[in-house]
Amino acid sequence: MPATPTRQSKLLVIGLDAATFDLIHPWMDKGHLPNLGEMIQSGTSGPLLSVPNLNSIPAWTSFMTGKNPGKHGLFWFYERQPGSYAYRYLNGSDIHGRRFWDYMSDAGLRIGAINVPMTYPTYPINGFMIAGLDAPNETSVNFTYPSDLYDKLLSDVGPYHIETNILGYARRGRLDLAVKATEEVIEQRTKVINHLMDTQPWDVFVAVYTELDRVQHTFWRFMDPSHPAYDPAGAKQYGDVIFRFYVRLDQAVGDLVKRAGPDVPVVVMSDHGFGSNPEIYSYLSPWLESMGLFRPVQLRMTDRLLRRAASVADGLLSQSTRRRIISMLPGGRASLVRRLHQVRCDWSRTKAYTNYIHAGVWINLRGREPSGIVEPGQEYESLRDQLIDGLLSLEDIQTRQKAIKTAVRREDIYHGPFLDSAPDVVIQWNYQVHPCGLRYTYRGRSVEVQNKTDIVERHNVSGDHRPEGILIMRGPGIRSNHHVEGAQITDVAPSLLYLTGLPVPEDMDGRVLTDAFNPEYLQQKPITSQQVASQEATPMRYDYSTDEDTMLQQRLRDLGYLE
Repeated sequence: MPATPTRQSKLLVIGLDAATFDLIHPWMDKGHLPNLGEMIQSGTSGPLLSVPNLNSIPAWTSFMTGKNPGKHGLFWFYERQPGSYAYRYLNGSDIHGRRFWDYMSDAGLRIGAINVPMTYPTYPINGFMIAGLDAPNETSVNFTYPSDLYDKLLSDVGPYHIETNILGYARRGRLDLAVKATEEVIEQRTKVINHLMDTQPWDVFVAVYTELDRVQHTFWRFMDPSHPAYDPAGAKQYGDVIFRFYVRLDQAVGDLVKRAGPDVPVVVMSDHGFGSNPEIYSYLSPWLESMGLFRPVQLRMTDRLLRRAASVADGLLSQSTRRRIISMLPGGRASLVRRLHQVRCDWSRTKAYTNYIHAGVWINLRGREPSGIVEPGQEYESLRDQLIDGLLSLEDIQTRQKAIKTAVRREDIYHGPFLDSAPDVVIQWNYQVHPCGLRYTYRGRSVEVQNKTDIVERHNVSGDHRPEGILIMRGPGIRSNHHVEGAQITDVAPSLLYLTGLPVPEDMDGRVLTDAFNPEYLQQKPITSQQVASQEATPMRYDYSTDEDTMLQQRLRDLGYLE
């Protein structure tokens, strides 16, 4: 029998994708973010460490499951197909493990979950759900649960939008439209959230705003004078865009907290932090080539023309026009993306490779990769040692600063049955470095790498993810004006279960953040745990149709997340 909650009140969870204290604290101190500021003063707050690769998909999944990616199985937006270098796109049905609200729903709590990434397709719970960015579009089957919820919202509130094509606008030189579209998405999402909070019974309400991530990716260079691509002229018009969206979402947080009521515990968190984009990833493939470990092949003339045409189309054509043209190509968008952006090399002479924007290196291992040439065992481990030593020695040509902060074996930071989906070597950049080239010493001689991989999808991406997101908790039993250290994103799920009086499943990697709670509260409500079935059932996997695959790839490309 499911445990019966012993909570005193409801629970409100607000996700602010990519929110960072690096911006919140200075603006809060100046009085610009009164609602977040009040929560920090009256509650507990501190940095929230993200997953090692800082990718939103595994981060939000770890938030929901309390597990590291090695256990829940998601490392990126896609996974490589067994026995192939091709990949398939992932969705919520690929998650191994239950979300925290599943346990709450089983215990009789009524759940509302809005726009949480990796919740498509939605599924039956005691409550209601609107899927996040892994949904192909708003009219997709199972975009909402119950299935008729979207039609009711369309009638009562108006259209709902999953995302805004912000980088698509930027590529067209229409930053004004990017701002306008993002404002509209926030306004409409807030209307939907408010409407559901007011008209639907709920005990636990989870709502995510993803827009800060999008605007910071695009507008960081206009705000940050130290950015290599800082544009003083553009800063006059767009330098305050990020600030304005923080202010708007601070207002949204205040409205939701007020709507929930004064005695409702509130948790505000982000999946990762944010800062300027160092673009070190664009040097990785050329560096591997200089080491003799990666053997690229020249693009065919048709592929070079397609790549250039795709870039021009992004800048000149509307999204609907691009879709019509792409639909006429053999294989559609899926075929085009794979032709343009798959790793292109001579696999018979490639020992190590990287997937462009990913902070990691894979080894072309015999028996795992279809054309693997590195032998398992001693050769594999020796190559990993060589890669780690080489990465840690990389320096910026000009400043001589180290370009890589850490480089470690995947098993040093991940664990679980899906460890093989992680890169063989996992990297963390030195975010203080914006290199114009890399230098390293190899076999007694100094080698410089100055050429970069041109990654079309990362054009106009001037900001990027950082390891530390935010965590703010306020409400009955939570310490006031308190700073907590050492919180990780896997700790959120067990802490939320504890807030609702439920036991923590023993297979979760996270822990209840006891330092956030008053000692008296912990004594009155001791933490409990529960065993889980060794072979817990997972939902049946949902595979996208060809059209859905095309729509999802377009969104990910427009967000700058697709290589």
